[in-house]
Amino acid sequence: MDDELRQQFQALSAQVEGVRESLEGKIASLDEKIESQDRKIEALSALVEGIRESLEGKIASLEGKIQSLEGRMVSLEGRMGSLEGVVENQSRALSTLVENVKESLEREIGTVRESVQRMEARLTKIAAGAGYVTRLVEWSEAQDAFQLDILRRVQALESRLDKLAG
Repeated sequence: MDDELRQQFQALSAQVEGVRESLEGKIASLDEKIESQDRKIEALSALVEGIRESLEGKIASLEGKIQSLEGRMVSLEGRMGSLEGVVENQSRALSTLVENVKESLEREIGTVRESVQRMEARLTKIAAGAGYVTRLVEWSEAQDAFQLDILRRVQALESRLDKLAG
């Protein structure tokens, strides 16, 4: 039995040795695969880190641009508020100017209306006076004719007196 056990032990030891060698080969193969996977993981980690840094840079750049745009928006809002104030002031000034021009025109039109009414009254008086002037001219012409007649008569009398006296 001892031999048999020894043989079984040796056979078992050989099997164990074969299994151990087989497992060592498989372990070595797995170790190589693990190392390969570790290298791939390191490469991917480096790639991910580069992408992360790139994205962080781009995010920071975008945040800067956003802040710049926000600043520009605030500036534009301020300018719009300022322009709205200017437009409001100009609108008020224009309304005041229009009102002043309206009042001035109303005064001037009133003055012109009064002048036209005075002129109309004068023209009415002149038209009435024209009739008087016509009658005066007729009277004056009648007086001229009367005086000529008297003058002829006086001359005729003088010439008779001169004949009688002479």
